[in-house]
Amino acid sequence: MVTEVARGCPSSGWALSLTAAHVLQVMSAFGERAQDEIFGADGEFRTASTLAPVGVAQPDGDHVILDGTWPYSSGAPYSTHYVGQTLRAPEKPGDAPGPLVLFCAPREVWTVLDDWHGVLGLRGSGSNSIRMAQARIPAHHTVGIGLLDLPVEGGSPARSCTATPCMPGGHRASSTANSPPS
Repeated sequence: MVTEVARGCPSSGWALSLTAAHVLQVMSAFGERAQDEIFGADGEFRTASTLAPVGVAQPDGDHVILDGTWPYSSGAPYSTHYVGQTLRAPEKPGDAPGPLVLFCAPREVWTVLDDWHGVLGLRGSGSNSIRMAQARIPAHHTVGIGLLDLPVEGGSPARSCTATPCMPGGHRASSTANSPPS
């Protein structure tokens, strides 16, 4: 499908391939509760992402506060969510930041910056920057791993909460709307 879309518009194909494919990362990293909330009742999910860890995540009880600007987030204008990486805020001023944090933030907590200023090719890709200022998300929408370090040995959260022919043994057999294709 992406190839056919890209035949008509390479920028649209690029944004579609990235925003649709990131569902696999969310299903591989986040637990059942987070997936239920992230994918929602309507199952609409498109997410921009970038590999560079930017900003800080400050724990705040059952939530995390995110601050930063993530550049080159392809598909940002079309996304319902953002999957990003950051570092945990230092314990006290002057300390080094903590470990890497992977998060999934809903559209209502971030802003797309119009930072291409007429550069046609990249403007079409939707590779805008995303800005979060004191963005508050549930702590269970974060995990202490990197985007390139998704562990799959012994299964993943998706395996335990999704039942499809390619992922047998799950316990949500009636919920296939958000399952990967078999």
